Amino acid sequence: MKKLRKLLSVAVAALAAASLAVTTTVTSFAADDPGSITITGTNEKHTYEAYQIFSGRLEGTTLSDIEWGNGVTDTTTLLNEIKAVDGFDGCDSAADVAEALKDANLQSIADIISKHLNSANAKTLTTSGTSATVSDIPVGYYLIKDIDKSLENQDEAYTRFIVKVVGAANATVKSDKPTLDKKVLDDDDDAENGKTWQDVADYDIGDEVPFKLTATMPDNIGDYEKYTLVFEDTMSEGLTYVDVTDIKINGTSVENFKDDKNIVITGEGQSLTVTITDLLNGSYGEITQDTTVEVYFKAKLNEKAEIGNAKGNPNKAYLEYSNNPNVGGEGDKGKTPEAKVVVFTYQLNVEKVDGEKTTDKLEGAEFKLQNSDNKWLKIDEANKVEAWVDTEAEASTLKTNASGLITVIGLDEGTYTLTETKAPTGYNKLSNPVELVITADDVHDQDYDGSNAPALCPTINITADGEPGSAASASGVLGAEIANHKGTTLPETGGIGTTIFFVGGGIVVAGAAILLIVKRRMRSDS
Repeated sequence: MKKLRKLLSVAVAALAAASLAVTTTVTSFAADDPGSITITGTNEKHTYEAYQIFSGRLEGTTLSDIEWGNGVTDTTTLLNEIKAVDGFDGCDSAADVAEALKDANLQSIADIISKHLNSANAKTLTTSGTSATVSDIPVGYYLIKDIDKSLENQDEAYTRFIVKVVGAANATVKSDKPTLDKKVLDDDDDAENGKTWQDVADYDIGDEVPFKLTATMPDNIGDYEKYTLVFEDTMSEGLTYVDVTDIKINGTSVENFKDDKNIVITGEGQSLTVTITDLLNGSYGEITQDTTVEVYFKAKLNEKAEIGNAKGNPNKAYLEYSNNPNVGGEGDKGKTPEAKVVVFTYQLNVEKVDGEKTTDKLEGAEFKLQNSDNKWLKIDEANKVEAWVDTEAEASTLKTNASGLITVIGLDEGTYTLTETKAPTGYNKLSNPVELVITADDVHDQDYDGSNAPALCPTINITADGEPGSAASASGVLGAEIANHKGTTLPETGGIGTTIFFVGGGIVVAGAAILLIVKRRMRSDS
């Protein structure tokens, strides 16, 4: 009887080890009264089976005469395998095994029991909403698990736990799956250091954009002997994979991670896969439910990038993970929902107009553009950003077309300097550069679900020397108007000095003629 009283505490301890919180409510039962099991905190993705591993005779609230239950088979082999486990070597019966559970690792014994289950006598729990129930079952100890292969590629994990049924047993499932978060580095918002990890950012075409994937561990990570994580990242056509720059586990960078045989990186074009084949048995320190695994990588915003926020340039990822701690479940994988971020870029249109008659568009004005890092813009034949170069001589000349326009495709928000190097014919060149300021008022600290909700997408604006221009957020096109004024009209030959000389000479000639006439009249009068 003393052994059987201890068995109740054994079951409670076993449940704690199995990442399950259990409360058993006992009332007065007759020896042949049935029991029940109710699991809360679950969902309809799970289909649970209950296997009676120990049976017994109920006396009040105590089980006696412990024997193997009808949920296990080949009990002789089962007992021999259990006896080979530390702490169970002196067991000669089901009652001995139940007694020894209080000092042993539930994981080791549950793995062995799972190999000897009698599926013909499994009791299926009925799931409704967030609870699963089975009633009218004999008293005893039950191993409860998900049906094999029922959770493949779902965002769930298989369970395995043991409960004591003396009346109504109630259990609450704890977290049993990892999570994945994805962020992009925004280099414009944070006043302190200029960089924060967000769901949205904007960049120039040609920039290498930093991304971060973060996986958290399930509460029951200790139930696994091996644990695999596979990060799967897919980029839109406007992004091209460059390189994985760092992998951190428990906040510490994995030294020489590219040479770690436990880490496999495959990246090309618009896809990246990072596989950690066995997180638990690598040289990464202690792995617990508080462990995080972070993957840092870069992708280039390329010439196919979408302009504006109607589409943007999304990047999405999901995590595959070991989701079956039960025997034979080593290869089973769960799959998280996709985590997404988006990168934006914009188009600049500068219109050159007559200062007095702005409807007149001026062709032939030439400019060069400089960013706040004192780099000069170089564009390709399609007017897309190709590079930012060190000298003005290397920079592209931006020349207004017949409509008075210059166009630059693929700009980040920021401050730019537009310098006129040649004015249109008949107009004065600008005496000072024009300061262009592009701003994008996007909202951060939210989870991007891929819908490009207005709250996430930026509202863009532009000013030219403080004067507001035009902006269309959906298309990403920003417009600024810059005026030139006509110069003074000069004679066809000579300069202003020659004109004055001619005028002065005419006055001298006219004066001489007048003086000659006056002298002649004076002579005639005399």
